[in-house]
Amino acid sequence: MTERLRITPEERQQYRKIVTRFYNAMKRDDLKAFLEFLKEYPKMLHWDRGDAFTPLHCAADFGSVRIADYLISEGIFDVNVKRQEQDPRRFDVTPLMVSATRNPNMIRFLHERGGNLDAAARLHGTPLRTRLLFTAS
Repeated sequence: MTERLRITPEERQQYRKIVTRFYNAMKRDDLKAFLEFLKEYPKMLHWDRGDAFTPLHCAADFGSVRIADYLISEGIFDVNVKRQEQDPRRFDVTPLMVSATRNPNMIRFLHERGGNLDAAARLHGTPLRTRLLFTAS
């Protein structure tokens, strides 16, 4: 059994501040703040928030088109990157699938940048099927 990492309350508070800055830049789609943040914390490009989403998945989730454009244009992430999950029982999700339930502008952007509409996740299928499942009334 793996031992849990023990951190002090001060370390936990510092971690929360760092993650909050990351999410705030994503939520506002503030590329300048995101780039300043990355200068200070470059390892956050490879951060695993616990669900194996990449920063591109997070940008897709928040509808952060400018940040997603930067991550794709700079070659940091492929538009069709799948979650960094190694467990085959988990489903492989692309940023397009993440955005399928939330933001039509992000869906359009990722598709125009080469997002694969036919990529299928084990749980919900293709991005179009996901969109239909979650938006059906």
